[in-house]
Amino acid sequence: MKIISGIKPFLLKNWSRTLVVLGGIGLAVIGSIQDIQKNNWSWFIKNPAGITFTVSALATILGSAATWKEAQLLERQAKEIIRLEGELENELILQPILLRLIVKCLNLISNELKFSSNERISLYIHNRRKNFVLIGRYSKNPNLNRVRVTSLRGK
Repeated sequence: MKIISGIKPFLLKNWSRTLVVLGGIGLAVIGSIQDIQKNNWSWFIKNPAGITFTVSALATILGSAATWKEAQLLERQAKEIIRLEGELENELILQPILLRLIVKCLNLISNELKFSSNERISLYIHNRRKNFVLIGRYSKNPNLNRVRVTSLRGK
């Protein structure tokens, strides 16, 4: 009973591929039906045409099974791409907000430390390539606020 309940969703999802397999096998059998009737089921393993049919039917079934597996993998990958695109979209939306928040925090720190217009504060992160990447900078002086170098090589 469990097998039958598992077959129904499979057939609903893969009905077109199932029909291709069954149709291919059916066409091959119909051409040899007289030989099958004459020699019984032994035709499939004793007659050269029967052996060819059996091998071809197995190849069709195995090839279709592999195609189904590949289709499932592609479906999972497509869903993963959609998920990652959503994350990227969220990141792109949040990035400017986070950068403004970082600059605002650096402004507060600069004021708390009583920085003059001759000083600036910068915030770097250390990435996987062992670089320090500038993610925020603040100075009361617009010339010191400009970004000339966006990353520094770490050791």
